[in-house]
Amino acid sequence: MKSIDVKNVVEFLAKSKTGTNALVRLADISSELGEVSKEVLKDSSYGRDTPALKDNTSFKEEYGDLLFTVLALGVENDVDPSEALEL
Repeated sequence: MKSIDVKNVVEFLAKSKTGTNALVRLADISSELGEVSKEVLKDSSYGRDTPALKDNTSFKEEYGDLLFTVLALGVENDVDPSEALEL
């Protein structure tokens, strides 16, 4: 499994000028988590089946958006994700 390179998040935020404050970023995280949840629900036929998420492109895209947003929150507040995981 590859590790996450936060440098890409830093570069994207700088180029796109989409940096924001923590409150707005938390709202984004909530929204992205809702989208991930929706994909899990759809893939499980709303709880009737076991989801097969590894083959679900929409889930992967939404999961990527959620990860980006969580990493952006850390980057924008000078928190190193690797260090945070070790605490």
